[in-house]
Parts: sequence; C-alpha cells; structure tokens
Amino acid sequence: MPASPGKQKQREKQKKKREIARRRNAARPGPSFSQASILRQAAQLPHGQAYVSADFTLERMDPPRLVSVVLTRKAPGGIVVASLALVDRTCLGVKNAFVAEPMLEYNFGSFLAEVGRAHEGGMVPCELLVAQSIVFHALDYAASLGFEPHPDFPDPLFGPRPEALADTPLSHPTRPFWVRGPDDDVEEILATLDESVGEGNYGVASIVDSTGWPTP
Repeated sequence: MPASPGKQKQREKQKKKREIARRRNAARPGPSFSQASILRQAAQLPHGQAYVSADFTLERMDPPRLVSVVLTRKAPGGIVVASLALVDRTCLGVKNAFVAEPMLEYNFGSFLAEVGRAHEGGMVPCELLVAQSIVFHALDYAASLGFEPHPDFPDPLFGPRPEALADTPLSHPTRPFWVRGPDDDVEEILATLDESVGEGNYGVASIVDSTGWPTP
C-alpha cells in the first residue's frame, strides 16, 4: 500500500534536513584541526601590548578578585589577534579563556573596553612579563591542587613561559580560596580540594561570580 500523502511529505522533509546537515558537515572544517592551525599561525606573530584588569593589585580576600589578562599578537595590515584568560589566582587557575577573532587595530579599543566592563577600573596596559606571571603563577598553584586549566586556554599564545616569573599579587596564596561561578562543578571542585588540602583547609565564597565576558 502506498504511503499516505502526510507521511510522504514528512519523509521528504526529513530527507531534506539530512541532506542540509550532510552538506554543512562536509563544508565545516574539523574543530580541533582548525583551532590548532590558528594557534600555530598566531604563535609565530610578534607579541603586542599586554593588558590586565586594573583591580588585580587588590589582595583582599573577601573574596579574592578574578583577573582578566589580554595578550595580543600583531599581524600584518594592522590586524590584532587577542587571547584572553580569566584567572582565579587562589584556586582554579585559568577559569575561562578564548582567542578572539582577528580584528583591525582600530576596533581593538572597543573590544578591550568590553572586557574591562567587568572590573573596577577596566583594563590597563602592563608589561608582558607581568601578564604572563599572573597566568603562570595561577596555573602552577591550580596544578598543585589538582586542577587543569580551561580547555580553551591558548597556551601557545601566552608563551613561551618566562624562565623566571615576576612576583605579582596573590602569586603565592597561603591557602586555597574558591570563588564559586555559575558554571563550576561544585561537587567535583570540593572533592578535589578535600583530597588535596583537606576539608576545612580552604575558603569558599558564597557569592556567585558575575564576571561578564564578551563572547568569542
């Protein structure tokens, strides 16, 4: 018995959807290869100006402040490639990260201002060594607690790691202090801290991290 007109139309719609999806997948490069290729190319470019959130010098532990770090690479034609890291210096290390789409130097100022909206005083220029030291000190401390950096952290663009890091605020915390964020895996983080330093030997902020970041 032939299919009813309704079922026939439904099958045709499903077939079209499958065909559209197939074409999109065929045209889309593999994400890991594309990302790796971009990082390799950008890592060959010279470093440009580095920036850090102005409030990074405040060492208050009520709770400790997250720090935004922006490193730039300069491409020919006035193009800037910016890599960003949101740094938790007292627990998780690099909590969020991404590489922004290449942009004209003319547009970089507004992009940087958007990043700085989440911080008191916005973003300020700093020496490359200072920016790298903030990030690598945090990575080292997080690793000692058992935490890995955010999977999108563009390590090649923040390196090469300096032979000697500069002392920066909260570069050597006396004990872990975790600032809870909306996307944090609470049970996993607490379990890791309990295992690494023991229950009760760390602080936890009860507020929710509201750091607003632009999308990549």
